[in-house]
Amino acid sequence: MSAKSKPSAWSVSLPIEQLEEGLILCPVEPSPANNALCKDWEAPFTWPHIRSLMHVNHKYGGRKAVWFALNDRPQEEVWNTGWHLWYDKAIISREAVPEDLTIKTTVAFEEVTTGYGSDNNVHVNPWIGIVARMQDLRRYYFLCLEYPNALTLYRREDNYWLPIGRQQVALEVWTPYDLELRMKGSRFEALLNGKTIFNANDYAYTSGKAGLRVNCTSILLDFEMHADESAVNSFNIGMNRKETERMEAAATLPKPAVVQEIDLSEYGDKPVVRFGSFVSPERQMLITPSRKDASTLTLRSLEGEILWKSDVPGFGRFEITGQRADGCCDIYGYTKEAFVVLDGKTGKVKKQRMLADFPHPPRKAPGFTPDVMADLRGTGGKNDFVLTEGTDLRHLWALTEDLDDIWDVEMASGGGHGSQVCACDINGDGLDEVCGGATLVSAQGEILWKQQEVVERLRCPNGGHVDSAQMGFFMGPDEIPTVHMQSSSAGSLVVNALTGEMIAAHPQGHVQGGSVGKVVPGVPGMQIMACCRWGNYGLTAIYDGLGRLLSRFQPDYASDNVRAINWSGDEVRHILIGGSSYRTGIYDWQGRCLIDLSQYTGKEIPHTLRNGHAQCIAVPLAQYSPNDSIVIRVLSKMLILAGE
Repeated sequence: MSAKSKPSAWSVSLPIEQLEEGLILCPVEPSPANNALCKDWEAPFTWPHIRSLMHVNHKYGGRKAVWFALNDRPQEEVWNTGWHLWYDKAIISREAVPEDLTIKTTVAFEEVTTGYGSDNNVHVNPWIGIVARMQDLRRYYFLCLEYPNALTLYRREDNYWLPIGRQQVALEVWTPYDLELRMKGSRFEALLNGKTIFNANDYAYTSGKAGLRVNCTSILLDFEMHADESAVNSFNIGMNRKETERMEAAATLPKPAVVQEIDLSEYGDKPVVRFGSFVSPERQMLITPSRKDASTLTLRSLEGEILWKSDVPGFGRFEITGQRADGCCDIYGYTKEAFVVLDGKTGKVKKQRMLADFPHPPRKAPGFTPDVMADLRGTGGKNDFVLTEGTDLRHLWALTEDLDDIWDVEMASGGGHGSQVCACDINGDGLDEVCGGATLVSAQGEILWKQQEVVERLRCPNGGHVDSAQMGFFMGPDEIPTVHMQSSSAGSLVVNALTGEMIAAHPQGHVQGGSVGKVVPGVPGMQIMACCRWGNYGLTAIYDGLGRLLSRFQPDYASDNVRAINWSGDEVRHILIGGSSYRTGIYDWQGRCLIDLSQYTGKEIPHTLRNGHAQCIAVPLAQYSPNDSIVIRVLSKMLILAGE
């Protein structure tokens, strides 16, 4: 972070006096001048589609201040974007700061109404406080004015808020308070209006980011941090050592090079590209107008030749089948009236079944994908469709490749996103079992278990369903198979796939996406990467097959797109994180960015245009590299990168 000259060796402040009146750190109504002044700060709870609600004005006694206007949210805006996005606001340093420092702020309560958010659905009181030594959005020290009667220093670890220092104080609204936190090693001193209120000791977090956090309408008058020369020297030594280690690890990887640039503007301003083997075992590009509109599909070769075009009115999100005997794939998805299978070789409708003809006509939520394919009849391939209804509905049914009924059952809990259904042969009979909605179903449609503890945990605020799941022998073929469930605000849950017994539960936040890969050296089998969304965007945890936590990091607050990538040809993969303007790149399992890809992600494009209209994926494209290539699309421009 930039610093200003003070008697201490290092000093940083939020430049409130220099800010123009208006919003700060707002993606919807950006102020270039204010954003430039706040370039060293981030607003992690400002979702890219909503206003920051952080106004600079002279409302507080004619003094320039930042007003956290949580009451400035029309009902329509709340319902259109989600109620859980409004009760947490924060301003956090973009980078780590010295661990031994003093943080001072002057704040005031205006209104003390608050509520649950996706980041915190356990411990909710009206508060304003200092965030210190932040590891990620759910692990930090928090010195807060806790209305109406306490000053508390918490150590937060996910859903656990451990008070390590607390003292009753009388708090009023519309009254300025000078709050100060002094830290040196394991020692903490909390001051209010210049007076020491308590001292405390704790050893959990030794370094990290810092800032301010509120969950009610409140006012920020001043915020500054200071560290002495000794603290700065110690901090710099540690940071230099980490940077040297990161650069040494990065030096072993191939450098990325742009091998092809493609203009997709003829397909609209936000097309989506999927790669698959449709007309031959090589890869082709399937292009649709947007994520939710696939009514017009175009198949192109990587060289740009149009292979076919197809119009399927009302076709929404779709999925690609596994490769058939000839090495090619088909396409399946929904219109409003029918479940449709398209021939990958021609784009023509191959089979369809009217939704009204199903035993329980499905109600698909707009924009949701089909679910999964499985081998339920011993055909030797994933040729059977397993489908659910829309969000939070419980029906699960299976169809043959000819769209005939196999079975239908009711799950223990409602479904989330389509990726919450998974299939694997876990008992060795050559047929797949299917897991969905905390329920395991045999290939014949018999319910093998229902996991009631998962159902109960899903009753938490902003829970309700499993969003994504993976099932398999992740620790190795001779170990027990497990199901990993990314279970919205219930966290990451792991179940023994054979018995249905819960074996691990991690309150990670609103966990929505998951993927599997060999990304941690020295750990048997495959690992599961579980990534948060909503108030915890970008918080990624890596678990082994039995659900033991191996690593955890949060490189940004914008992306929940985390996948393993074969970039170097080694057995252990790296991690591709895409979706953020600033932190897109190739990472290792410790969360270190080894290859920065942000120069390709359209940083100059406003959030409102870029977010949701970009892709960053890893794809095996043999003509460019024996390993994976990286495809980055921002609006209608697409780049393909391969290792040099």
